[in-house]
Amino acid sequence: MTEAYGSSVGRELATRHARRDGRTIVVLRALAVGEGSIVEAEVYPGRAGTPPTHAGPYRFGTAAEATTFLAAAVEALTYLGCEIE
Repeated sequence: MTEAYGSSVGRELATRHARRDGRTIVVLRALAVGEGSIVEAEVYPGRAGTPPTHAGPYRFGTAAEATTFLAAAVEALTYLGCEIE
């Protein structure tokens, strides 16, 4: 189980790390929460030592919708030159 932002707890569906020039840019997580799913993001600013900011959670009715959103975000990050793990 993974703790989502706020007080939600969910089952992790997928996690992707986007890196550029060896530096983490964003970590995306899709979680099954209750009867729906969410995608949340930790966004790392350009300055070293600055803590990440949090985006989301973005709520979806199904796990398929959440993972489709995650895949589209990964595709955009790849287009922008990020390596995905």
